[in-house]
Amino acid sequence: VLTLIVLAAERLLARAPASTQGRRRLAVGLVAVAVAACGLGSIRRNATYRSPLAMWRDVVAKRPENPRGHLYLGNALSDLGRHEEAEASFREALRRKPSYAKAHGNLGNALVMQGRLEEGIRSYEEALRLDPAFVQAHINFGVALVRQGRLEEAIPHYLEAIRLQPGAAVAHNNLGFAFFKQGRLEEA
Repeated sequence: VLTLIVLAAERLLARAPASTQGRRRLAVGLVAVAVAACGLGSIRRNATYRSPLAMWRDVVAKRPENPRGHLYLGNALSDLGRHEEAEASFREALRRKPSYAKAHGNLGNALVMQGRLEEGIRSYEEALRLDPAFVQAHINFGVALVRQGRLEEAIPHYLEAIRLQPGAAVAHNNLGFAFFKQGRLEEA
């Protein structure tokens, strides 16, 4: 686009009156128009970037076939506590890319936040089937299991998350909590 603008400006200047003053006025006018157009374009684009929700809605509107756009729109909705809408976005991402482990994991989060633990657990299982090294899915799976009182099943997920990412503080904390709940105070 810029190349076309520069070429058009060059042609206009070449056809301008031969006087230096005439060409200078035309050049200043063209620069002013270009600056105004770019400024207005920037203002409009900055409005789109005012929030993650606005930005990802714009991405999905312009590229509805993009599963990543739907994933991140779901994340933005989740961050605002709008878990039912987030669920719909994650499901749309999965409709477009069924093997998207992150979308399965994030769908699990949205379901758990709605109190639908069994459905969330199934989403974590699918996420981990697709990507066994998905640390956050192991952690979130463990959290859902703990919420169901299934401490023995949660502990291996925390241990796997720690094995995969030794610095995963949340996994260490959650493992300690699970041990504590079992009365295993030294391990906790």
